[in-house]
Amino acid sequence: MQKKSFLFIFSQAPHSNLSAKEGMDFAFSCAAFEQDVDALFIDDGIFQLLKHQDTKALQVKNHSAGIEAFSLYGINHCYYDANSLSIKPVTANDLISECSPCPEDFSEKMSGYDFIYHY
Repeated sequence: MQKKSFLFIFSQAPHSNLSAKEGMDFAFSCAAFEQDVDALFIDDGIFQLLKHQDTKALQVKNHSAGIEAFSLYGINHCYYDANSLSIKPVTANDLISECSPCPEDFSEKMSGYDFIYHY
């Protein structure tokens, strides 16, 4: 089987619905089958990258903690959009270290992915 490349774009806040968790589960599944997987967090998806999230009041599991394990599952790159971050009430220091700012030429690189999924 030929490897395919996947980009998962997360733009929704964590825990507001199941979309982000389902996207993350799909990304983990693709990586488990040794596909090339990257993740990009934009807009309200930036909030999935916050350190020390407490979901007890929501009575849901903190699926964002899985982002810290991306590299263990073979998810190659984890990026966040610096423009999205600049308009949110958080800074890069508030984010987990496993993600880095999106390269400036990333929009050009997006055409190289075989599949792009938006959650």
